Amino acid sequence: MTPETAQVGFRSAYYRFAAHDWRTELTTDFGRLRRFTSGFAYRALTMFDGLSPKERDDLAAGLLHRGHPEAASQLGLQLTSGQAAFLQAREADVRERLEDEATVPPASRLKRSHLAKILKSKMKSLGDLEPMGSSTWRYRTNLGQLVVLTYLDVGGRIWDLSYHHDVLLGEVRIHRFASFLAWLGVGASKWTLQSEEEAAQATDLLQELCSHFVAALPEFQAEM
Repeated sequence: MTPETAQVGFRSAYYRFAAHDWRTELTTDFGRLRRFTSGFAYRALTMFDGLSPKERDDLAAGLLHRGHPEAASQLGLQLTSGQAAFLQAREADVRERLEDEATVPPASRLKRSHLAKILKSKMKSLGDLEPMGSSTWRYRTNLGQLVVLTYLDVGGRIWDLSYHHDVLLGEVRIHRFASFLAWLGVGASKWTLQSEEEAAQATDLLQELCSHFVAALPEFQAEM
């Protein structure tokens, strides 16, 4: 398997994985999205407010397609003109609404060092921890021919926490910046946290999302 062929197979498998997660979100009233307390998930949920089931399906299809343009092209998938126009209109409407509601969030009282300690205690199953700086580190998870690098950052100027995965074939990256909100086509997976309770909820969710992605990788390899 070459990195090029692996990348093609990965894109298709990643698209199907994301499509399955969107179906789960739509049938569970956004069970995971609602567990985010801030950031791009809030914007996405606002986009779905007041929509019919058909409109929700169309909007999810638009976001999925936008998040995976190369995979959609490989698979011969296209949005209808109506779906594309609907996505554009909803984004414009939500942008205007959020600008009208914009407020400066209260300063976080959360200690980043404590957040890092919680994360490191919960994420041990991902493998060896590799420090990268005072507030950034990664985990290396070996899965046969694939390696997953999971990056955690608690040192953002605006965000208290962010994460993503890179996937390697040997030492060659075949995908960068995978995360729950990214594969849904919503945006980067980031949190602003105002309390210890929110931090506990976010770290539980993050542990679940990382395990969910890593557990799916053996199925990805079957398509590569």
